[in-house]
Amino acid sequence: MAYTLYSTDELMLSAGSMEKEGRLKEAADLFQKILKASPSNDKALSRLMVIYRKLKDPRKELTIVNNLIRRQEALYKPLKKIRASVSTLSKKLNLSLGRTDKKGRELYLPDAIKKLHKRKEAVLKKLN
Repeated sequence: MAYTLYSTDELMLSAGSMEKEGRLKEAADLFQKILKASPSNDKALSRLMVIYRKLKDPRKELTIVNNLIRRQEALYKPLKKIRASVSTLSKKLNLSLGRTDKKGRELYLPDAIKKLHKRKEAVLKKLN
């Protein structure tokens, strides 16, 4: 039995064409396969979220949305190993620019995270 290896890009193209053809369950399975091979593929996660929305499966969509939110928030977290002087200066600068409150909490979310939170609210409404 001969096995054919496909690159992630080829699988993404194939899954995208399945989605366009309306073969959503097959496309979802292929996106799941892509995520097993490459768990950090945010494009596959995003497409899978859309497919679950089209399939009217809010529970699976919610798990994908939560996963994407965690990934996006991790991108914006500060590095832990910085010098104390740099950390203090950074906190003062963020406070003076109005990006954080006096306790150091972020006041503004990046657009990508805002969109995902809106999507999460919509999915939660569907579940309730």
